[in-house]
Formats: sequence, C-alpha cells, structure tokens
Amino acid sequence: DTPYTPDGFLLDGNLYFLRNNNGMMTCLDAKTGEVNYSNQKLEGINTLYSSPTGIGDKIYIAAENTVLVIQAGRDFKLLAQNSLDDNFHASPIAIGNDLFLRGFKSLYCISE
Repeated sequence: DTPYTPDGFLLDGNLYFLRNNNGMMTCLDAKTGEVNYSNQKLEGINTLYSSPTGIGDKIYIAAENTVLVIQAGRDFKLLAQNSLDDNFHASPIAIGNDLFLRGFKSLYCISE
C-alpha cells in the first residue's frame, strides 16, 4: 500500500510510511527492504491528513485532536499522546528547538 495523503520519509536508514490515511504505520529498513514493523495502529488516530515529521530520534504526527510522539527506530514505541482541542491537517514543522503545529483554530509552538 502507498499513502493516500501523508508522505513517507527517510530517517536514519529507515523508511516510514502510513497505509492510506487511517493511522496504520509501517517502518522498513531502507537498504534491505526488511520490515521492521508493519501496520502498527496509531492510538487515537482514525483519519490522518498531515505527513509525519522526523526530527532527531523522534517522529511527530498531528491529526484530529491528537499529536503523537514516536521513538524512531526498528521497534515501534509510542513516547507520548497529547490531546489538543484542535484539528491538524498540516504537517508539524521544526525550527531550531521549536515544534510548530498549525491547527484549524490556532498556531501552536512547543518548546524545550
């Protein structure tokens, strides 16, 4: 399967992509094509229009009322699930140490 709307991305030798836009994530070794994990359900996400963003060793996914933080790597590990009273169709953007999320209602900046 290929993504319906969200784009896949390469991070540290792994290729991450979503199956259609239903919140199922797959990770492949980019060099060998070996499946690290497949069709991992992203909790709290039923419909997804933004593309995941990989920054350092983390993956950020913004969807309807939910922002997920996933550990990048061969094994799936959900680090955080954050609820916001907003919907996100735009991909998260990092500038320096700040993560920006554009919702329907507001622009959010998450900082260290």
